[in-house]
Amino acid sequence: MAIIEELQQFMDKRGYGNNSSVHKMARDLSPADQKGFLQNMQLGDSEFQAQVAPNVAVSGAELDPAKAKAHSTLAPLTLMGKSIPETGRASKQEYSTSKGRGVLEFEPGTVNAVGMENANPQTWAHEYRHQENMDGYGESDNRIFDLVGSTTDDQLGEGVFMIVNGKLGKIRDRYNREKDPTKKEALKSEFNRLADLELKVNGDNRADNAKDAFAEMLDLYPSMSKRLKDFDTSERVEPTGYMRNILELRSDGDKVAEEKERKNNAWFKSGGPVKLI
Repeated sequence: MAIIEELQQFMDKRGYGNNSSVHKMARDLSPADQKGFLQNMQLGDSEFQAQVAPNVAVSGAELDPAKAKAHSTLAPLTLMGKSIPETGRASKQEYSTSKGRGVLEFEPGTVNAVGMENANPQTWAHEYRHQENMDGYGESDNRIFDLVGSTTDDQLGEGVFMIVNGKLGKIRDRYNREKDPTKKEALKSEFNRLADLELKVNGDNRADNAKDAFAEMLDLYPSMSKRLKDFDTSERVEPTGYMRNILELRSDGDKVAEEKERKNNAWFKSGGPVKLI
């Protein structure tokens, strides 16, 4: 496909020849996607880093913009991003959609957004944490980092959706393998609660439901709540102001619940009402 004039002029100034990977990538894009591709390139290194850094939520990240590669697809895919380490191997991934087939090419030392709709700070931040070994103990921790780095209700909802969606698949597999009827019933109950949560953050009302869904998820998985608190007190982790406010409100709520439980325990131990000082 022909390259729009303004993008061609920009690539000429940057020294991207006809055989460069950038030029080849541009040729595969529609005119509309080429404009988006140009806008991403024009952000510049410092602007790109400034946009992504808050979502990374970890101090010391390099965020080398030269590693960022945005891939256009014929239609949205389940794969949103991919990080290939410097020591990794180049790979190709074929995909098929109702609009046709395509091939994605990933090179070593790159951070990739799959689909122009995913070339956003949250996806970049997730993949850069993988690239720079700042993802804790892997994908599970990195998903929690997505929450810690949220800056809006929509990003929080997206983070909750990705965690819940991943857990649903694992619970389904466990349910199918489980033989004990009691355990199967417990897994079914957990699956149904998660399915309800997924519905809340998988549509136009994602932002509106994000905070409630986040609270419900942490109530369902106390260990995740503890992990968030660990991240919040870590010297290297830098929660966004948005997320810090949410964590502080939740902490205040926990304190109220703890005080209520303490009063109830005191009442039962004394055999009746007590006056607490």
